[in-house]
Amino acid sequence: MTTICIVIQSPEFVSSAGMRIRYLRLASAAPLGTTITYAPIAELLQTKTFDAEIYIFSKTFMSEALILACHLKKIGKLVGQDFFDDYFSQMDDARLARFQCWVREMEPFTDFVLGTTERLTSVIAEYMPSAPITIVPDPIEAFDRSDLAHRVSDKIRTASASRRLSIYWFGIGDNPFFSVGVRDLVAYGGDLARFKALGWDATLTVLTNTRALSSEGLALLRTLPIDFRIMEWTEAREDESLKAADVAFIPVGGQGFSRAKSLNRCLTALLRGCQVLSRGYPLYRSLGEFVYRSADDLVADLELGQVKLRGSQLPRLYELLDAHASPAEAAATFGSAATSLPMRPSEKDSSRRAGPPLCLIHGRNSDTSIHKLAARFGGLSVRSPFHEKTLNYQLRFDSIGGELRCRIEKSRMKFLDPDLATAAIDVGRIMDLEFCDLPLSRIMGWNDPFPLAMGSDRFSWLAVYPSVMGVIRTACQRLFPSASVIVSEQHQLALATMHGDAYPRATTAIRSGVA
Repeated sequence: MTTICIVIQSPEFVSSAGMRIRYLRLASAAPLGTTITYAPIAELLQTKTFDAEIYIFSKTFMSEALILACHLKKIGKLVGQDFFDDYFSQMDDARLARFQCWVREMEPFTDFVLGTTERLTSVIAEYMPSAPITIVPDPIEAFDRSDLAHRVSDKIRTASASRRLSIYWFGIGDNPFFSVGVRDLVAYGGDLARFKALGWDATLTVLTNTRALSSEGLALLRTLPIDFRIMEWTEAREDESLKAADVAFIPVGGQGFSRAKSLNRCLTALLRGCQVLSRGYPLYRSLGEFVYRSADDLVADLELGQVKLRGSQLPRLYELLDAHASPAEAAATFGSAATSLPMRPSEKDSSRRAGPPLCLIHGRNSDTSIHKLAARFGGLSVRSPFHEKTLNYQLRFDSIGGELRCRIEKSRMKFLDPDLATAAIDVGRIMDLEFCDLPLSRIMGWNDPFPLAMGSDRFSWLAVYPSVMGVIRTACQRLFPSASVIVSEQHQLALATMHGDAYPRATTAIRSGVA
């Protein structure tokens, strides 16, 4: 029996679409001998035992995930990443730097990668070139074929007799980074006016989250050239509404975020018996036999009684479902990708100089919880000169007398190379700990000290941030060669400086909010 644990960002994520559409369906169809479970990252960080053999991280864009993944890898667990949103291909948008930096820095701890679409996996491959990547499509939910056939027939008959169409747009209406949702609906809203022009009475229902219904969102919706009503989205209301709808209107914007999305929305509508009208980017081209690209074509087929989704075409739909969204196939692929790699032995080194498993460097913004978490997993908490909080760090890089100085807690001296340890100078107590000064030039192999004059103005640190953090990273690696190096950072300006080539790759974890 193999247990796969999905590491999720919070208990609230259990009720999200990603959990419902992907993991709960995969778990119900898991092959014999494989169990798929899940746990919030905070819960795992408090446990003393890790019973699953494989841990897959999902939308956990925080440095806690880096620390946990580092620990899991060192105790012999397999670590995977599962991606279903593209926040990684838009290199010209600095707001997304935190995601792009994070996925780069998870690479050393990642054994394999899963993604929902070919487009998304091709993007991730550029960040994690050494990890095998597998496409696992979102599976469809269970449905009754007889019930679907009756519903399709009834909808066609009623709509043709009344020349009235109930049209639904459903989904999350906003995104903090992309113009999607309500904006896509409004951008292609002119297509809805065609129904009236063609002699059909059409009404629109917008089924979405309340957050999208801001003053700006409502102002946009008022520009729609069709009568509409708004309903708050719930899972039950989506199911009930689509079963009653004649047409699902699903416009798709052309940015990378939308191009990487799965087929789920279209399949959800088809399995409720809706004709699908999708404008914009042809995301659903693989289901093109059942997707309309214009209102004119849909009306023409209605008047001929030959709509794309009709009883005689359902067998073909079932073939496409098996090809693109079979729960059994998706679960088998998911399980195979996770279990095909050999299990890794736990890293055990009883030598005197084994050293700490990780060094956590505090950037401009890094909180106490991360400091404590590093200690819990046996790591060192490392101060950078940018971190202004007062903590009992075990390793310090301070700006003193116009230069960057390295100081190490005395009890950690036993892990150092003896030649380096002999150069240490006792500097006494800092906070609650006793420290020694280590010449940074000796650590780095330089002839001269590293000059560092920190200005007093608020942003002076930005100019030196990448180079200083790069030096600290390298110094940590030389002091403790077996340790993983992680940088904890929340400051958006610092994230921007760490995003480019100026900051060395594969050593920095970005602490940030979850998406």
